[in-house]
Amino acid sequence: MIQNKANVLSLNIKTGCTPLYSACQKKHPEIVNILIQNKANIETRNNDECTPLKTACYEGHLEIV
Repeated sequence: MIQNKANVLSLNIKTGCTPLYSACQKKHPEIVNILIQNKANIETRNNDECTPLKTACYEGHLEIV
């Protein structure tokens, strides 16, 4: 997707979640690394004011944290 110029900053309209947020929530550390290397914003908050880091911590995904 990155090679095809996918927007790593895109938001889900209903939730405000970014691809980085979803990767952190669903425990995909390889995807997290790729998104961050491609300038995904680690500070973006979803509609519940949660950041991707906060979500990874909450879910217990220490390898992402």
